[in-house]
Amino acid sequence: MKLQIRTALLASAAVFFSLPALAQGFYWTWAYEPSVPTGHVRNAVSNPSPAGASLGARYLFEKHWSLGIGGHWAEFAQNYSRATYPIDNGAITGAVYRRVWTISTLAEAHAYLSPDETLSPYLGFGAGLSWMHNELLVTDLTVGDLAYGFAVSPEAGVVIAFDRDAFMPERTAMQSVITGIRYTFTTAGSRDVSSTSFLGLTVGLLVY
Repeated sequence: MKLQIRTALLASAAVFFSLPALAQGFYWTWAYEPSVPTGHVRNAVSNPSPAGASLGARYLFEKHWSLGIGGHWAEFAQNYSRATYPIDNGAITGAVYRRVWTISTLAEAHAYLSPDETLSPYLGFGAGLSWMHNELLVTDLTVGDLAYGFAVSPEAGVVIAFDRDAFMPERTAMQSVITGIRYTFTTAGSRDVSSTSFLGLTVGLLVY
């Protein structure tokens, strides 16, 4: 009898612990994030930028949602053949190189609308801190300001699973491609860039 009870308990425990493993897990994300500047950043740089990336970690709960943290970097740069830029006690005119870069650390939440499908739309939201550097180079003069502020970043996209298990279709995919659109706004600003905002494309991997 004791052996039967022990066997039943072990079997129950195995089932209990294996089921959540199908729907929960710790994931890493790596993504390439080119962006288009919006708002006051365009006072300095109006060109789209291919320079952007992110690294994140998230824990998936019951397939449908996750919580995590993400680090995001974006950089914008532009040359002007001739421009006038105000400085302390005056202004300077000449060929100008402008650069604005941001780094954000965000707490992030994601909801996956169809986690059992190969293509699963998702919605996400992040909030945290951001640092912005506003730099100008004209002739022999370099002016740079570093500022920080509060950042928010909503996003939407699609998770594309490429290792769906044919024998266990209910299992959460371990490896996926993520692609979507992310908008970032941060209160960090200086001089003619009073706040920083941009719209970015996200293309990357979600890896177990």
